Amino acid sequence: MMTTNSVLYAAVIVYFITSIAAHAQIVPDATLPTQSVVTPDQERINITGGTQTGANLFHSFTKFSVRAGESVYFDNPRTVENIIMRVTGRDISNIDGLIRAAGNINLYLLNPNGINFGKNAALDINGSLFASTATLIFPDGMFNAIDTTSPLLSVSAPIGIQWGNAQGDIQLSTTNLLFRDVKLVGNNITVTGSFTTTGNLNLAARTINLDAAVINLTHASNASFQADVISISNGSQVISSAITQDGSNITIKSNHKFIMKGETTGLFSDTAPGSKFNGGNISIQAPTIEIKDKAKVNISNQGSGNSGNLQLFTDNLNIKGGTLSAKTAAEGGNISVLASELLLLGNNGTISTLSRGQGNGGNINVQAGFVLVNPNENNDITTSTTQGYGGRIKISSNAIFGLEIRPSLTPRSDISVTSPFKSYKNYRHSGNINLDTLNIDPNQGVNQLPISVLNVSKQINQTCSNQVITNRFTIIGRGGLPLTPSEALNRNSGWIDWRLINRQEHQEATLVEHQIVEATRWEVENGEVILVAAPDVPSQNEYDASECLATVQKV
Repeated sequence: MMTTNSVLYAAVIVYFITSIAAHAQIVPDATLPTQSVVTPDQERINITGGTQTGANLFHSFTKFSVRAGESVYFDNPRTVENIIMRVTGRDISNIDGLIRAAGNINLYLLNPNGINFGKNAALDINGSLFASTATLIFPDGMFNAIDTTSPLLSVSAPIGIQWGNAQGDIQLSTTNLLFRDVKLVGNNITVTGSFTTTGNLNLAARTINLDAAVINLTHASNASFQADVISISNGSQVISSAITQDGSNITIKSNHKFIMKGETTGLFSDTAPGSKFNGGNISIQAPTIEIKDKAKVNISNQGSGNSGNLQLFTDNLNIKGGTLSAKTAAEGGNISVLASELLLLGNNGTISTLSRGQGNGGNINVQAGFVLVNPNENNDITTSTTQGYGGRIKISSNAIFGLEIRPSLTPRSDISVTSPFKSYKNYRHSGNINLDTLNIDPNQGVNQLPISVLNVSKQINQTCSNQVITNRFTIIGRGGLPLTPSEALNRNSGWIDWRLINRQEHQEATLVEHQIVEATRWEVENGEVILVAAPDVPSQNEYDASECLATVQKV
């Protein structure tokens, strides 16, 4: 039978083990002059200590994770502006609880193994969050989690990052996580949850994947996505809202490919009804851009401020069932597309602007190497207004295939401008369409060859050294040429009667006439080309036998 003392002893052991387990999620190392101190207090973990240099406070851990229901509190001196912590072990940092810090603190988390923000992750800091699997660069050196022997503890603020040989991934499966300013830098960044930023958002990686993600941008913040490959799919949305301030700008930069697909998937810059503020701009830059399967890039302004503008810079733009649109009740809402090689529209692909209020219609400017459109799939480039002046459509391209200018939209593929100003008197206000394509005349620069036959008996005969067995023979003609003098022409070619010239026998090394050889030059007289042979040569020694080698050329 267990005594009372035994029960109490067991309870103490359980509590101690539980505390150790919680404490084991955050384990300081001994790589800094002043180590971090981790103190568990039930569900709260207090972190003190660390090494302070100027306004920077450095922490170093072998493990750093926050479980669901836990909170981590950094009790830092008031003179600290930046808390910079690194993970030197081999474990991923799983953040599924609350991280808090006193004052206006910027928080830096470095873990080359990877960082996961779970659905319960939360932040209570008044500064910015910087989470990265790379090395942090200061003006006077680096602070990283791989080489812990570096003596650097800089007093300056970090200025950049440096990639190592192998970087971990960053994943966000958060639910309504609120950031102020946030910058995430990793090998691959995957967002499957939702979060809101009231400041700037910067994602930088080799690949960025938004899968069923929702990112809300407020308070005139800006969003930047930069990677080799960027994919937005499965209903993911990046939304810039202008309500009490100007809208946020969304910038996409991909080194290889940007792809967006799926119904309700999109990039949106919205201005709320009644708002007097301007909408944000959307800019996409990538060698290849694909907008497919009902995905949208949309500028929308229902207030009185100016709409944002939409710009795409690419080599190849493929809009297959996707939409580029700008809808506004005020001014702005222009769309600019620069596709140096190809613009491809298919499966109800659309580029359009619409003004429902008194504002003028937005303009569409397309510059593309070629514009290729399926004429039977209802692909449209259109601008329309209900009250204001019509917008303008300008397409500059080497050639446009599959699009036709029509006064209104049809089930086919159209270029159309719609405006209430229809009369000739107001034609300047009704909008216009300008197609600038190459004007090629196939007859330009073509010269008619003469039909009459010249007497060439004394114009193309040239003697060669009798010590040379073979000659060089060049064929110049019209209507088809054989590869060799003995080869027959095809049936569509003109007929040429090559006569055999008997070869004379010579006993002495004297100059004799041989088979017909090429002319040495031609002359142009009155628009006619005349072949001219070389002058008679008085001596065999004055010939270069290499000029009479037997070759056949087709010109």
